[in-house]
Amino acid sequence: MNSFQKTYTLNLPVEQIPSYVKHILEELGPLDLDGDTLFAIRLSVEEALTNAIKHGNKMDVTKKVFLHIDATFEKVEIEVVDEGEGFDYQRISPPTKKENLQKTSGRGIFLIKNYMDKVEFFDGGRRMKMIKYVK
Repeated sequence: MNSFQKTYTLNLPVEQIPSYVKHILEELGPLDLDGDTLFAIRLSVEEALTNAIKHGNKMDVTKKVFLHIDATFEKVEIEVVDEGEGFDYQRISPPTKKENLQKTSGRGIFLIKNYMDKVEFFDGGRRMKMIKYVK
């Protein structure tokens, strides 16, 4: 397998995200990604899906989240789309600011931006595209 492309439609509670993502990463096995790359993808996908379900869809079980993965030996592209109202991704306060250090949430996008090589938002914040280049 020189590439992997698949779209998933999710409607699951946030507690099930880690096991779901583990299953997805197992499907990428033939690409033989290194441990650091797999960790970055796992963490980023878990955070993006959690944000989409909690903040995008506001835990509304009638709304879905769509996950699309397009992976090759050179890069892994991931898109997460929710059915929420969107958000202003340019106005997110960094978790490293003094007033945010004690907060127990608000680090997801910060982590994603630090673990992935490229992160973009579209459709008013309802669609996130992440790219990880494979070393």
